[in-house]
Amino acid sequence: SRPVDADPAADATPTAAASSDDVTGMDGDLIGMDAETVVDEAWERGRWLLGLLVLQSSSSVVLQHYGDLVRDNLIITLFLTMLVGAGGNAGNQSAIRVIRGLATGEMVTTRECFVGTLWRQARVGFLLASFLSAGGFARVMVTEATGGLDAAGSAGGDDPPAAVGAFGIALSLFCIVTLSTVAGTAMPFALAASGQDPANAGTTIQVVMDIM
Repeated sequence: SRPVDADPAADATPTAAASSDDVTGMDGDLIGMDAETVVDEAWERGRWLLGLLVLQSSSSVVLQHYGDLVRDNLIITLFLTMLVGAGGNAGNQSAIRVIRGLATGEMVTTRECFVGTLWRQARVGFLLASFLSAGGFARVMVTEATGGLDAAGSAGGDDPPAAVGAFGIALSLFCIVTLSTVAGTAMPFALAASGQDPANAGTTIQVVMDIM
C-alpha cells in the first residue's frame, strides 16, 4: 500500500522551534555585549591611536626644521601630499598582505618566513617605486605644461626649473615607496613578535611614512 506522508506541519515544528532558539540565542549574545566590552575595545584601540597621534605630531618639527627649503622650493609644497600618500599607501598594502598571511597561517613569525617575505616585498617595492616615480615625474611636468608651477611660483620667485623639480620629486617618490614597502612588510612581524596585534601595522606604517 502507498505509504502515508508525514504531516508537513509536524515536520516544520521542530525546525521552527530550533530557528526560534537560534534567534533567541543570537539576541542573548548581542545583549551580552555589554558596556564593559565596548569600553575594553575602545581602550585597546584608543591608546594605540593616541600614541600614533603624538608620533604624527612630531612631523611639525620636521617641517619646521626644513622650513627654508620648503619656502625656497614651492614645488615641494604642491606635491608633498602626493609623496606622503604614496608612501602610506604602498606601506599599507604590504602590511595588509602580511597581516592576512599571519591570520590565515600562510605566514608565520619565524626568521625564515620573515626574511623570505621581506626579500620578495623588497623586489616588489623596487618595481612599484620605479613605476610610481615615472608617474610622479610625468605629473609634475603636466602641471608645468598647464602653468600650475608658474602660478605657484609667482609668489616665491626663485624656484628651480620644472625638470629639476620633477626629478627631485620622482627621486623622493622612489625612495619613499621602496622604504615604505619594506617597512610595511616588517611592521606586522615586529608587532606579532612583541606580543602586539599585527593589525595595528596598517595605521602605524602610514604615520611613520608621514614623518619620514
